[in-house]
Amino acid sequence: MVSDSHVPNEDLITIWQYLRARLGLLPRFAAIKKTIKHLENIFVENRESWGSMLEETAAKFPDCAAIKSHDGNYSWKEYNDWTNRFANYFLSQGLKKGDTAVVFLENRPELLMAYSAMGKIGAANSMINTNLRQESLLHCLKLNPANVFTIGEEVW
Repeated sequence: MVSDSHVPNEDLITIWQYLRARLGLLPRFAAIKKTIKHLENIFVENRESWGSMLEETAAKFPDCAAIKSHDGNYSWKEYNDWTNRFANYFLSQGLKKGDTAVVFLENRPELLMAYSAMGKIGAANSMINTNLRQESLLHCLKLNPANVFTIGEEVW
């Protein structure tokens, strides 16, 4: 049996908080459905990508919230600007279209920025669970040999 004694109570949410958050999505359901439909219709031929969609959204809604987290809030413009900085750094390190890049970060804004930057470049992301250790971690690293590794300080 797994014990949850390591999780502080203030970090847990109640079922009512969860349900309220889920119900809060209802007013946005039409927009979410439209976005999903749009994503389903993306093909290689039309050259639309995550990067181009990010650029378009940043131009349309520059000051609207794109990322909200305990580590910081970012508008779409800030998110796109940071993503471009990450992409330029990865390019300067030799990452190119078609390469595989390991992303070994805990959930935080930089994870989205690194993921998005690699998408703009055309590199494949190999997202690694930060809870993996020893054989399971080695297995994941061997499964997708990478040209570049992005490792968060929290996993050292």
